[in-house]
Amino acid sequence: MRIAKRALPAVSIVPETLDDIWHLEKVVEIGDLASAKSERRFKTEAGKSERKTVKVKIKVEQVEYHRDSKKLRLLGTVVGGYPEEYITIGAHHTIEVLPGIMLTITKEHWRNYQLARLKRAAEASHKPKLMIVVMDDEEAELALLRDFGLERKGTIRSGRSGKDFDTREKGSYFEEVAAALDGAEKVIIAGPGFTKENFGKWLQAHSPKLYKRALFADIGGTGSPGLQEVLKRGIVEKVIKGARISLESALVEELLAKIPKDDATYGIAQTEEALDYGAAEKLLLADSYFSSNRDDAERLLQKAEQTKCEAHIISTENEAGEKLEHLGGVAAILRFKVPA
Repeated sequence: MRIAKRALPAVSIVPETLDDIWHLEKVVEIGDLASAKSERRFKTEAGKSERKTVKVKIKVEQVEYHRDSKKLRLLGTVVGGYPEEYITIGAHHTIEVLPGIMLTITKEHWRNYQLARLKRAAEASHKPKLMIVVMDDEEAELALLRDFGLERKGTIRSGRSGKDFDTREKGSYFEEVAAALDGAEKVIIAGPGFTKENFGKWLQAHSPKLYKRALFADIGGTGSPGLQEVLKRGIVEKVIKGARISLESALVEELLAKIPKDDATYGIAQTEEALDYGAAEKLLLADSYFSSNRDDAERLLQKAEQTKCEAHIISTENEAGEKLEHLGGVAAILRFKVPA
């Protein structure tokens, strides 16, 4: 994400990746003013339909984030724009937020967590692109690290079949994995057994540049559980400091460890009570809860801001977020226990 201009109450942003679109869904609210280049359909004097590119400003009435396609649509009524001859004040219009298109958001009041999220997204754009591969002698599972979680890139099977899995076939398997990692700035290669070490030796001989960009890690799992193990064990942090997904995993693990000791709480009523007492040190909200209970979430976030409680919106597209979701999507790590 690139922050093109910050002159509160307006902030102009250029989203650059799918991560940025995901972040913006947590920032734009009903009642905000949103301005961007967009297309509108008009009828010519001859009665034909034409599409014109306009700069349109709307008052946001609905925010739609499509999880599967990672598309963000802002629906509202037109309050301004240009060229004026193609703008109809009061008409309904939808802005589709796309990478590379500048979006200006104007709010009556910016929350600290909203500005912090934009800053974090801008900083993340300068971090290297990281691919993770978890492999053994049967298959390799690949994923791209994003702020909202892991984006699966597929499974490569070795075709291993007992004694028939000779050096030639192994080389073919390694070639396919190496090709899938091409373009990644950083790579984590993890797995049980000796396959990852053998792959490392193969890379040294056949792709030394990729080998230099790789970190090798010993883990016990393969496939999807192996990918989650890479996240839980902090291996990502060794490659990219401050990776959001590692922070979220650590926060949820801390929460789960403290709940049995009554040093953490969960559920809307219990969490709000902790905030009211000033007992909450860290507020955790699942992004699914944030999206479907926006008023309640905003109330909790405002209380967190007033009590100097850290606020974190946790992606449910990774295992940590799923665990939080199972607790109702709302939790707090405590500074001190709430009086009975």
